[in-house]
Amino acid sequence: MDLVKRGAFIAAIVLAFAVTACGGGESTPSATQSAAPSTTAPETASGTPSGTQEPLTLSGTVNPESVTVGETVTVTFTTAPNAIVGFQVVDPTGKTTVQASLNAHPDGTAVYKLTAAEPTGKWLVSAAAGRSILDLLKLQAAPTSGPNTVDVNFDVR
Repeated sequence: MDLVKRGAFIAAIVLAFAVTACGGGESTPSATQSAAPSTTAPETASGTPSGTQEPLTLSGTVNPESVTVGETVTVTFTTAPNAIVGFQVVDPTGKTTVQASLNAHPDGTAVYKLTAAEPTGKWLVSAAAGRSILDLLKLQAAPTSGPNTVDVNFDVR
């Protein structure tokens, strides 16, 4: 997937996730900043300094890799526990048919199942993972392929 399409994809996933995370428009109190500058590394949601985390990786598999129309395709992503995986499914004509996000389970897996449909040919599942919505926003601002992105394919016959 080219970088422009990956950037647009991540923007759509971030927007969908932000709407979902906000609970459909419910407001939450904002945090206040301290007047004194901090000399420590910012912390992640888990309280670990952000500079000390392992680099995030993402892999994906499709099972089965070849199906007929109407059969179920299972896409399994493996990443860090509780990471956010944003993904899209693109049909052989280039049309995006699914755009969604999943939270990885504590074991680092996230699973999406879909029913194979027309048109026949090679379908693409493109995904990116982040520890937070901010990670996906950063990737959207500077779309690059890397260890936290993956493309997998399956054939519909």
